[in-house]
Amino acid sequence: GAAETRARPGTAETRARPHARSPPVSPPQALAGTTNYLTIANAAVTTTLAPAAAGLTALVIGAIESKVATGKAMYGVENMGNGCLAGLAAITASCNVVRPWAAIVIGTVAGALYLFASKVSIKMRLDDPLGAVAVHAWNGLWGVIAAGLFSDVTLVGNSYLTNDPAGVPFPRGGGLFYSGGPGRGRQLAAQVVYALWVAAWVLGNMVPFWLLLKVTGLLRVPSDEEIVGLDHSYHGGSAYPGGPEEAEDKSLKGPAPSAGDLASLKSELASLKAAVAKMMDMIRSDLAM
Repeated sequence: GAAETRARPGTAETRARPHARSPPVSPPQALAGTTNYLTIANAAVTTTLAPAAAGLTALVIGAIESKVATGKAMYGVENMGNGCLAGLAAITASCNVVRPWAAIVIGTVAGALYLFASKVSIKMRLDDPLGAVAVHAWNGLWGVIAAGLFSDVTLVGNSYLTNDPAGVPFPRGGGLFYSGGPGRGRQLAAQVVYALWVAAWVLGNMVPFWLLLKVTGLLRVPSDEEIVGLDHSYHGGSAYPGGPEEAEDKSLKGPAPSAGDLASLKSELASLKAAVAKMMDMIRSDLAM
């Protein structure tokens, strides 16, 4: 009820009117329709940590495998690069609702999963020289599932609608490792259903398209053009140094430089570095004045 207070005679009457009290929203929680800078910051951090962890994981595992196979550890740039892409694919679904430590876990799994999936693609004889299936399909799937495991309840509330128009909080669940009670596992189940739906949608649309390309003879190129490279046969040039058009360029051919030539080049570079350093000193002196 309303609390009422009457003033002394001769003064204005004061009355405390009843008011509806909305539930408190504690930082960093944001109301619907506002920009939550902390959610954006968290997404930026997790989107950095996951690919870093994935790239390092793929690099180290690849080096260990080569050490076991050949006796020499090879730190492959391809593993590092594609590992980072795998980490980005894996963190996309949950970048705004997982903690930084969970992003590192998701990325670590993504780096290892990329290497495993690459071997599966080779075993299945998939025509995928860039490892796109291992990067995007496998780790995109892992990322969707990971959201059902690591989503933090607080971050979910920060990122999505938290209150209805009357100010009553919506029930929001989290990942399997955060939720409790009778709703435990609901988010993971939803993520699994979503992943299956995406897979069904993609395969349902693309398999008929691939079959049509196969029937019309457009699914694969001739084997001799594969050897030459499609950059040359289809696009008129190589995208990499040492391509066929460079091999035919006579200006690129010639004797290897001698030791004297290399020594002269080093001397010229040293003189150039000294001149640049002297110029920088002069500039600093002018700025100091």
